[in-house]
Amino acid sequence: MLPSSIDYAIGYAAVLQLGGIVTGVNARLGPTEVNGILERCRPRMVIGSGSARPRVPDSYDGLLLARDELPGCYAHPSPTTPTKVRPESPAVIVWTSGTTGAPKGAWFDHAGLAAGARVSRLLSAPFDRRIMSSPMAHAAFMTRAWDQLAHVMTSVLTPAKWSAAAMLDALVRERITVGQGVPTQWEKVLELPQFASADLSQCASSAPERLAFHPNSCTSCVSTSAARSSSGTRRPRRR
Repeated sequence: MLPSSIDYAIGYAAVLQLGGIVTGVNARLGPTEVNGILERCRPRMVIGSGSARPRVPDSYDGLLLARDELPGCYAHPSPTTPTKVRPESPAVIVWTSGTTGAPKGAWFDHAGLAAGARVSRLLSAPFDRRIMSSPMAHAAFMTRAWDQLAHVMTSVLTPAKWSAAAMLDALVRERITVGQGVPTQWEKVLELPQFASADLSQCASSAPERLAFHPNSCTSCVSTSAARSSSGTRRPRRR
C-alpha cells in the first residue's frame, strides 16, 4: 500500500527474492476495495505509507510495516543464499480496478513473467528507459519484473499529479526510449502545442519504432515518424 516510488520497487523485488508472493494496492482505492483485497489475499505483511494505515481494517492480524520503518530494514544484510523458486511458483497478484465490481485478483507465476520478457522484443531492449505513467500497482509494472531485470531497464516515474505537459517533459528530459500509458493520456500528450517540436529522437534508438504503448495498457504503437495531421500534430499509427 505504497505510492509509486523507489520504496515500492525495492519492496516488490525483496518479496520476490525471498520467494514470496507480492501484490500491490492502488493508493486511490477506497476502504471497501482495500478491505476486500486484504480479505481475499490475507497477506502476512502490509507495507504502507502514513495515509494508508487508516485504511487497513481492524480485522487485519498480520504485520503492518510503516514506510518510515523501511530504512531500518535496509540496514539488515541480505540472505546469503537466494531462495529457490520453481517456474510454476506463484509470484504476483494483480488486482482489477474495481470499476465494475469488487477488485478481482489475477495470479502470475514466474514462468508467466519469464514468458512476458521473452515476447517483449518490440517493446523492450537492453538498457531501455521506460516511462511509468500508471501506478506501480498496475499490471504495467507488476508483471514486468523479469522483463526489467533481463533488459536492465530504468523506470522513470511521472509526477503523482499527472499532466500531459509533465509527461512530455519527462519523455524529452529523461530521454525515454519506451513510453507506456492509457490511450487518453497519450491523446492529451499528442494535443499539446509543443509536441510537434519535442525532441523524441531517442525513442527510435533501439528499433525502428520504439515509442510504444505497453501491451498491458493498450494495443497500439506510436511511430516517432508518425504522419502529421492537417493541423501539424502527429497522430498515432494504430496496429
